[in-house]
Amino acid sequence: MPRTFQNPLTPGGADPCLFTYKGWYYFSWTRGNGVWIRKARRMEDLKTAADVQVVKPDSPERSTMIWAPEFHLIDGPNGKRWYCYYTAANEKSVDDSHRMYVAESASDDPMGPYQFKARVLTDPKDEIYAIDGGPIVLPDGKLYFTWCGRPSSAGQGIYISRMSDPWTTTGNRAYLDLNGHGCRVVREGPNAIVRNGKVFLLYSVCSANEPGYKLAMVTADVGADLLNLASWQSHPLPVIARVDQNGVYGPGHSFFFKSLDGKEDWIIYHVKQTTETTYADRVAFAMKLTWSKEGTPVFA
Repeated sequence: MPRTFQNPLTPGGADPCLFTYKGWYYFSWTRGNGVWIRKARRMEDLKTAADVQVVKPDSPERSTMIWAPEFHLIDGPNGKRWYCYYTAANEKSVDDSHRMYVAESASDDPMGPYQFKARVLTDPKDEIYAIDGGPIVLPDGKLYFTWCGRPSSAGQGIYISRMSDPWTTTGNRAYLDLNGHGCRVVREGPNAIVRNGKVFLLYSVCSANEPGYKLAMVTADVGADLLNLASWQSHPLPVIARVDQNGVYGPGHSFFFKSLDGKEDWIIYHVKQTTETTYADRVAFAMKLTWSKEGTPVFA
């Protein structure tokens, strides 16, 4: 069988987002100085594809430490549009100033142009740290927003809120006290896939600069109250973790996507290439998912 691509996808790739649309692969990741996206006909060609900047540091409140872009096609009040959710800090690069923002595309072209839409409200007074946010779109069109926020017994953890449209949260936010699988700190990078009447929510635990960073999963019925912790069932083990014999350390911060023909489910996540405590060695890996007879995802 001919090789179609080889991991890693690019020399960089922290907090990766990969998706397909109308015969193209689109790829973005944390760059720090804005949001950039590239496209190619094959995953392998993403390595050399040209970048286009779609979000620029256009305001002092959201001008530095721009992290974890996510792209979602949502049929909202303005029709089908791409929404780019991203994290940013203020011009003083104060970490506590990180909040969630969203830009909206002018059409259904993922390359934009995009216009700033809103600061996504993640607490009533808009005064608490929030990163790694993105929507869950249910089959009936209902929207939820999940993100990493504070306070948390793990330092920072997973929160969820309902949405009235792709840029507006509504009602109370809920803290999900999720299993750390041996990690005392950090629950971040939530991302979901909806299939077989279930919501499968992945999240990262431990610190992203350490080789023990890994992916965990909880599951809920699509008709359940997703703001209720009791609706979520924890998978007994991490679903993707370090494999020292393969030189794979710190896998985390995932994003689900479809194959070009829409028939296969895939996942992209970043991996550390060393056991050093550093953020500088993260690259992006893609992997095909299969599904068990019980309708749950199987991570190879």
